[in-house]
Amino acid sequence: MFTGLIENIGKLVSMTPFNEVYKITIEAPSIASSLYLGQSVAVSGACVSVVAYDTSSFTADLMPETQKRTKFKYLRPGALLNLERALQVGNRLDGHIVSGHIDGIGKIAEIKNEGLTRQLCIETEESITETIVEKGSVALDGVSLTIIEVSRNWFSVGLIPTTMKDCTLGQARIGEIVNIETDILGKYVLKFMSFGREKKISDSPNGLTIDRLREMGWMQ
Repeated sequence: MFTGLIENIGKLVSMTPFNEVYKITIEAPSIASSLYLGQSVAVSGACVSVVAYDTSSFTADLMPETQKRTKFKYLRPGALLNLERALQVGNRLDGHIVSGHIDGIGKIAEIKNEGLTRQLCIETEESITETIVEKGSVALDGVSLTIIEVSRNWFSVGLIPTTMKDCTLGQARIGEIVNIETDILGKYVLKFMSFGREKKISDSPNGLTIDRLREMGWMQ
């Protein structure tokens, strides 16, 4: 589990296919020597496990699902990546609960500067936005951010100066692809509601469902 507060920025050294997985090597001298085999690291939001490391870099394996879901398939050597090691028990949860399991990708459609702050508008699929709410949380490239607005196929977030300085989003450009992980709580609620539409909530002979409760005015 992660918090969405970036520790360091690493640089992609290589990403090569090997026996149906991709081996990704990242230059990260500030944290590499403190890692251990099997340790979880969020790389631009995607949780990977360390399989090798030295004093200046580490290597992890990417499953085909990770390659398919994330922006990694578009990256080239030299790309900058946000890095966060897993949350330690007892630490403050200053961001929000981030699992490191990417839901999909989006494209930066607009960048708006407002004084020292900045807004990013992200175009994405409706399957992503349906679990996003205004003033809720989302992780973009592993960064915990607050939602400003949300529509069917886009949403916007705000960046403060510290965030822009400490992660790659401060250098983001229009058209850039970003990894997206929506709030885990929203996904569970959506799953429950979808289940309720198809199944009976109880064994009541009346066939009580979410839609029936809504018709009777008990839900909106």
